[in-house]
Amino acid sequence: MDLKMIQTLQMDVDELLKLMGIDYVVPEVSFGESQTLMVELKLNEGSEDKAGIIIGSHGETLLALEYAIALIVNKGTEGEWQRVELDIDGYRKRRELELKELAFKMADKAVFMKQDVHMNAMSSADRRIVHTILTEYAGVTTESDGEGRMRHVVIKPQV
Repeated sequence: MDLKMIQTLQMDVDELLKLMGIDYVVPEVSFGESQTLMVELKLNEGSEDKAGIIIGSHGETLLALEYAIALIVNKGTEGEWQRVELDIDGYRKRRELELKELAFKMADKAVFMKQDVHMNAMSSADRRIVHTILTEYAGVTTESDGEGRMRHVVIKPQV
């Protein structure tokens, strides 16, 4: 992706967010791990209360907006799908820390009780974070179970 495409993306994101009535600083666009296109939005002072509207329940609105931006980025391109990751005021980092704390707590429970622990249903992105985090935790394995919106992580103690 060249500079012109990044500028076009910034303008498209700008237009989309203006339509949503969101007041923010110009989006910061960069490349992250595995050439993922990172779009970081910082809300203007006085607009922080709207972050919840953009993020939605457990990040669902954020994921939908992220998908819309990915469609804009990938429209008319051939080849490999360009991954896009959208973050609003550091939400993703805060969410990752929450998930890490919860995952370790549930892993402790699985080891102590010596039985499988089922976490609540969560998005694929959140499940991926939990699976990755718990690779560091000796004594448990993880797997995803369920279908659709009810898909969740199961933490299993190793015996």
